[in-house]
Amino acid sequence: MGAKKKYADLHDLLGAQTALNKDDRSFEEQMADLGVEVVKPKTEIEWYEINRAKRKGKFGLKDKVSVNSGGITLGGKVVEMIGTDSRIKVAIVKIKSPTGKEKLTFILKPAKNGLKIVKTRANSCRIGSRALMEWLESKGIKKGWYKLEKIDNDGYKAVGPVEKDK
Repeated sequence: MGAKKKYADLHDLLGAQTALNKDDRSFEEQMADLGVEVVKPKTEIEWYEINRAKRKGKFGLKDKVSVNSGGITLGGKVVEMIGTDSRIKVAIVKIKSPTGKEKLTFILKPAKNGLKIVKTRANSCRIGSRALMEWLESKGIKKGWYKLEKIDNDGYKAVGPVEKDK
């Protein structure tokens, strides 16, 4: 008698399952035959819906620039006005209003020896560096969104800060 035969006889003697007398019943059927109630947990799945609709004009800087700690971010319309290949110089100017009140703002002007417009990973355009922003802040320019107005000598004057949604 071989070892395999002894092993098979032992299985039969103990009533163990073998490949020859495999139970084809499902788990639920086996539990029902044993009188065991099977309770399945209820799971609620909520999938994230990807919004494939294009954003409709409410987002982005458009005709504005954003002054923040990393530089000056240019809106799409501003980049179209100035040109992506341009270099820009930044200046501080005090403007007197007709009432005599002075307002501090900055001017952006295309120039050969200016700062390069850089395209970011987020596909926006910006100029400057932290050093420029520290200089602007030390001169009194506040962080925020500014609207640009064209001035006589091919430059653009910042007006603001303005509200983000306007």
